[in-house]
Amino acid sequence: MFIHGGGFVVGSSRVYLPGTFINAHDIVFVTINYRIGVLGFLSTEDDASIGNYGLWDMVMALQWVKNNIEAFGGDSEDVTISGESAGGSAVSYLTLAPAAKNLFTKVYAQSGTATSMFGRATRARKTALELASSLGCFDGELAKNSGLETSKAILACLRKLPFRDFTKFTAFGLDESKFVPRVDGEFVLKDPLVLFNDTKYLKSVGFFDKAHLVAMDNNERSIIKTHLKLNEYMLINHTGATGAYAQNMIKGLYDSARRFYVGTRLNSPQPSELVMKTVKSWYDRRFGSEALTELMSDLSFLVPTLDYIEATAKEMKCDSWLLYFNHYPEILKGNQRGMPHSFELLYWFDFPLEMMKVFLSDRNIEEMGEEDLKLKHSFAALIATFVKTGNPSNALMEHIPGGVPSYDTNKRSYIEFSPSPSLGFNLESAKREFWMRLSSAYNSDHIISSNV
Repeated sequence: MFIHGGGFVVGSSRVYLPGTFINAHDIVFVTINYRIGVLGFLSTEDDASIGNYGLWDMVMALQWVKNNIEAFGGDSEDVTISGESAGGSAVSYLTLAPAAKNLFTKVYAQSGTATSMFGRATRARKTALELASSLGCFDGELAKNSGLETSKAILACLRKLPFRDFTKFTAFGLDESKFVPRVDGEFVLKDPLVLFNDTKYLKSVGFFDKAHLVAMDNNERSIIKTHLKLNEYMLINHTGATGAYAQNMIKGLYDSARRFYVGTRLNSPQPSELVMKTVKSWYDRRFGSEALTELMSDLSFLVPTLDYIEATAKEMKCDSWLLYFNHYPEILKGNQRGMPHSFELLYWFDFPLEMMKVFLSDRNIEEMGEEDLKLKHSFAALIATFVKTGNPSNALMEHIPGGVPSYDTNKRSYIEFSPSPSLGFNLESAKREFWMRLSSAYNSDHIISSNV
């Protein structure tokens, strides 16, 4: 069962055409839609609107599969859930949810997990009140904590409005994730990072009983660059600012974004100036003008991917694999190189090339040549092998004769996927260790060591 991406606020399943994959590998394939954006995740953080409705939709879809898939030739006792970007984040949330405990046996999460910044709402009520205020459904002060009756009145007002009114409210922001999953105490019991580190809890929801394939691309930062440019344009276009004033506004936005990302990662709304200086210095020294892009990409994709795969290694019996799609397609002729965020979809689905051109803002993308068509066949075979056997490395024996061992915290082996797949170790170890040390230091009475 595949869950589409789109930041939890856009997208649908209709463009994910699995015809070639199904015909080649004889797999029963299910794609679903779920409530997104305001309809799926608006929360007043009380009983008026708890939120996470889109996640509950996914559980209902899984229950339908459990009850009905045998009529379509499927096996209700062997269900794989998969998803990309927000879909990857969603399937990761499902692995942590008691409500989904017995509904699937394998997980393939691509380019997103439950700890990805784009999938974690930290100010859901504030966002809901801002939306209501912009649509004339709330005239109170946002800073005041209004009660349940106010929340109910707001929801009653919003339900009377046409849906087109909600599309005017900007959901994508650099310094806040809006209308996405939140810790509600029911579907998401605690902060996902806390749950990933709680072995007893993971056992209770059957996390270690499932096989896991966790993957990311070598140019996930491409979506961050697009995001930054879009927010710059919106800020300047909205304010009409020019020159030095405009540059100062952009700098302020970037500072706010950096603080949001770091604060959310450390579960602290207001990280200290020493923490911020430590993070900024570490990234500036390594990435210069690309430091903010790299930081946002790391906390949206790399570090969350490692959070997930490291959690699987807390129990030796758990079968899990990390995959790094490290390929440089010949079909990219514009500014993008490597595997931009979501580009691996072309190697799995019969994805419309024109849509990918629009998504990457690159009209120069060409049709696949021999190398990429062969790689598409290999990638689909790897996914199919995982779905059927729970071990993707069985599809790589030609290139990695000994196979790829299940992930562990000793060797930290991973699949370096390309036209010539190989076995890698300790993916981005410097970044992983930096964030581990920073989190450890921060959680020890907020003392940051000078050698972090």
